[in-house]
Amino acid sequence: MKRLDHPITVVGGGHTGLSLSIILGLSGLDVVCIDSENPKDFNTPTDKRTTVISHGSSKILKRTGVWEKLQKEACPIKHIDVLDGSRSPIFLSFLDTETQEDAFGWVVENSHLRKELYQKIKKIKNVTLLSETKVTRINHEDERAIITCDNGQIIDTDLVIGADGRRSFVRGDAGISTRNWSYDQNAIICTVEHEHDHQNKAVEHFYSEGPFAILPMKAHKKGKYRSYIVWTEEKGTKTPILSYDEETFNHALNARFANSYGKVKAISDRFCYPLTFSHAHSYFSQNTALVGDAAHGIHPIAGQGLNLGLRDIDCLSDILIDAHNKGKSLNDSETLKAYETTRRPDNTRMIAMTDTLNQVCSSNSRSLKILRSFGLRAVSKIKPTKNFFMKQAMGEK
Repeated sequence: MKRLDHPITVVGGGHTGLSLSIILGLSGLDVVCIDSENPKDFNTPTDKRTTVISHGSSKILKRTGVWEKLQKEACPIKHIDVLDGSRSPIFLSFLDTETQEDAFGWVVENSHLRKELYQKIKKIKNVTLLSETKVTRINHEDERAIITCDNGQIIDTDLVIGADGRRSFVRGDAGISTRNWSYDQNAIICTVEHEHDHQNKAVEHFYSEGPFAILPMKAHKKGKYRSYIVWTEEKGTKTPILSYDEETFNHALNARFANSYGKVKAISDRFCYPLTFSHAHSYFSQNTALVGDAAHGIHPIAGQGLNLGLRDIDCLSDILIDAHNKGKSLNDSETLKAYETTRRPDNTRMIAMTDTLNQVCSSNSRSLKILRSFGLRAVSKIKPTKNFFMKQAMGEK
């Protein structure tokens, strides 16, 4: 097996890792991207999740060259409603007509995004994609790193970028510790079908056990209206949602959907994901940088997880391309420190916002409920404050 030598090696072939590899490759840098999964699985996807691509993130995906095609399969979010409970009045409502853009963001199926990125990366000559490959060892020398893979492949590289998720091998190998905790909540997800059009509306209900989100999806090929739900429940619930039979589950869904949707029913399997938080104490180490979930994992209450990761790669790619053009070392500590200094404040703000939102909006405390109600009404009436939250939803600085 030929020993590879590339300036940059991206470990992780998910959305973040593929996007970063493409952007760097298109700039002329030689990149290896290591993905543990089999590309054939993209044709029969097991990942049934969706992702909200904010308006700001769509600009980043345009850099990869996949957004124009991907947007055709995406559903725009033109209206956002926030409610306290299920049948309460709408406390906060955002309309795209209040902005100068055509949408707050788009709901994209994970499998579509992954497939488009994979098709794109195969066309870039200076990017080598190693599929069904796992990193087993990284030896850090003074100026370079030597990566050993489970299939015997060895890669000499200047910079290792960890885009390998919350349980990042790269982060652990670099000795970078994290601050983390469990929210003691699970997110149950599935796709539902309903009689009437969702009108491109995203809805967030705040319950004491956690948020319940409805995200609009593009209509099924047969013309059926669809939405995607993220239903949060506390761990240890006596009767967990996954244990509901089909009739009970659909009845519970209809109780949480507005009458405007008509009859609602689940059309996919239900999946359960534990909700946790993690934040790396550093985004870089010797010959190493972290992006996306390898650097930070947040609560999904605002749907900003991948969007933060895309902002990471937008920043890091600009810094690395600039360093390359100026003949600087890609793994120089000053170069990597510039990345961390730029990204940590934005990530920390979003971490604090999502964590606080979940605590305040998932509380049974009467005083916090009053504060929550007052706060949501105040946001809706104070234009500068409302504009701030709309910008956050759109992923705009």
